[in-house]
Amino acid sequence: MEAIAIPENIATAATALLAPYRPELTPNKLKEVLSKEPEQSVRDNLVSRKDACSALHVSLPTLDRMLSEGELARVKVRGRVFVRESSIRAIIEGEAAHA
Repeated sequence: MEAIAIPENIATAATALLAPYRPELTPNKLKEVLSKEPEQSVRDNLVSRKDACSALHVSLPTLDRMLSEGELARVKVRGRVFVRESSIRAIIEGEAAHA
């Protein structure tokens, strides 16, 4: 994504509107924050197997097969198995694309 230069008058006006909520904000700080590249990594929550089953509308044995066949990646935390939300979304979006 290409950085966009924010005009000074717009930065000043936006800062004035946000002043009641963020009094420490200055036009230069606002322009600096808005000109930064967005972070690529988005927090990826872990979902229990039960919640993954619910989201995918499959049974627990089906989910376990998906995990063992590598269709979904398992994440183990202290012996418990979780599934990444992004993996579930990818399957849902993939199925939706074929429908």
